[in-house]
Amino acid sequence: ALPVAALASRDRVQDGNATVKPLTLQVLGGGRIEGELGIDARTEDPRWRTRLSLADIELKNFFRESRYFDATQGKIQGRVVLAGTGRSLAQVMASADGHMAFALGGGTVSSLMVSLAGLQIFDALILYVTGDNRIPIKCAVSRLNFQRGTVVFDRTLLDTQKSVLHVRGQVSLQSQAVSAEIDADPKSFDLLDLHGTVAIQGKLREPRVSLGRVFPIPTPVFGNARDVACAQVTQQVLASPQ
Repeated sequence: ALPVAALASRDRVQDGNATVKPLTLQVLGGGRIEGELGIDARTEDPRWRTRLSLADIELKNFFRESRYFDATQGKIQGRVVLAGTGRSLAQVMASADGHMAFALGGGTVSSLMVSLAGLQIFDALILYVTGDNRIPIKCAVSRLNFQRGTVVFDRTLLDTQKSVLHVRGQVSLQSQAVSAEIDADPKSFDLLDLHGTVAIQGKLREPRVSLGRVFPIPTPVFGNARDVACAQVTQQVLASPQ
């Protein structure tokens, strides 16, 4: 959960239909969330809808309880457009339609996290011994498409000086199951590291992480990944569909 420093809203309730508009949240440490929230309680299962924009939210807020907190910096922009039905947040999300989109225009992230995600085993072992450090981020984007509680990763990637990480797959919020893959395209020559797909399967609370399509012995990786066209990709991901 994001730490909130201040909240302001205008609320209206009429005939079982509640609207919170405008809604403004000032996030602790900087950043704002603005938009609106609506609840139609005139049916047995209330209908919820929300439209939010995020500006300059500190990335490290999402790593407060992890070892990656100190190495993480950057500001997130985004938008959330969702609608669902239910009497609890779990029910609403399990029926949700819409999308979430996020972009990070620069900053730093844990080198250890990137190495592990990209199967750069040799780098990761060194970092475990010597300590983690920061790796600059060119950009990161993610668009999550919701359809009846199923979330599909669409154009989700992280571009760093070491590699470009791509995330593909989906999550069912009804069954709480995830099926996703992380692929890393290295940018530089790598003789000692293994590279392949990291597969994430199973329940969200206890997912199984496995390595797939990996060479059985270390082989040279010549690193031909190109930098992402960050400005163009960010504009596409944050664009609101009509």
